[in-house]
Amino acid sequence: MGAVVSIVQPYIPRYRVAFFDRLRDALAADGITVNLVVSQPAGAQSARGDSAEPTVDVDEVHPRTLSIGRISFTLTNTSGFWRGADAVILPLEGSSLDVYRAMSRRRGGLRVGLWGHVLNYVAPANILDVRLERALMRRADQVFAYTASGANAAVEAGVDPMKVRMLRNTIDTQALESAVRTVTKADAEAFRSRHGLRGPTFGYLGGLDASKRIDYLAAALEEMWSLNPAAKVIVAGHGDQAGLLNVAASRGQVIMLGYADARSKALIGEVSSALLMPGRIGLVAVDALTLRLPIITSEYPWHGPEREYLKDGSDVLVVSGGPRQFALAALSSDLPKVASAAPGLDGMVSTFADGVRALVASKPGRSESRNN
Repeated sequence: MGAVVSIVQPYIPRYRVAFFDRLRDALAADGITVNLVVSQPAGAQSARGDSAEPTVDVDEVHPRTLSIGRISFTLTNTSGFWRGADAVILPLEGSSLDVYRAMSRRRGGLRVGLWGHVLNYVAPANILDVRLERALMRRADQVFAYTASGANAAVEAGVDPMKVRMLRNTIDTQALESAVRTVTKADAEAFRSRHGLRGPTFGYLGGLDASKRIDYLAAALEEMWSLNPAAKVIVAGHGDQAGLLNVAASRGQVIMLGYADARSKALIGEVSSALLMPGRIGLVAVDALTLRLPIITSEYPWHGPEREYLKDGSDVLVVSGGPRQFALAALSSDLPKVASAAPGLDGMVSTFADGVRALVASKPGRSESRNN
């Protein structure tokens, strides 16, 4: 009988489905079965409307959160779903009791992998969480880091470099690449005509929540309206702060498309000169590179690790100052030209699959970190 590996996820967004499908297929050839244990998105994540049903088998759980002072603990007991598994891979969270349950079973033969950002990219670091997560990584059998800086941080924290996998976190771009190739000038002109795009045009891709600085974007749109009322922004996404764009939408300055498929994104790329993303840059970096559109962002410290894929001055323009400076930069005729390439999903799947194989093959219950 082959090995069984459980992967625990808070929820599965649409962009992760292809990854899990390909990972399952890659490991099936080695007799390794992948089982997903997931819950449902909550709060701002739920409002994005991007959750999906994967085509692999899943078990669904319902977590609870306990707050003590400034620390929140995720009370999710998924252990019943991976009790008979050979290995489990969980999010790297110092406040997740499930991670400690998994670690306590290593002596009994369970192999434990952890994956995630590793560094605190999107929020200020909590010193206790940092210490807990470093200790957890040193005890883990494999650590899967999203990008190079996270992988380097894991090694610097004392994790054996042989246990660290640098994934280059990405999404499946095949459908978008195909759509970009097949969108014609006639298609673009019809899109412009349908939405009244007669002046400078920009795009926005992703969730509409606080992490994306939608309030800043709304203020920049006010400035843009005073500078050039013909300029428009095509917004593809949902979120709990979508209402902040209602004024701009009511005057026709913003076109709200909702969740965009590959063809819609390709059309946005064809008619736009840049993506306006004043807040967190995450996997939108991959979309932007695929569309060959530069990103215009503000001076914001909490970008996702995928910000590393973008070169300042070519792939991304960082604007100093407030919303008026942002609007002026967007309307400038001197926008950067994209120079980098998007990371491919095949590489991420291959690296993750290699880590799973190493996880299954490792000797249970041992820790080989340098600073254990």
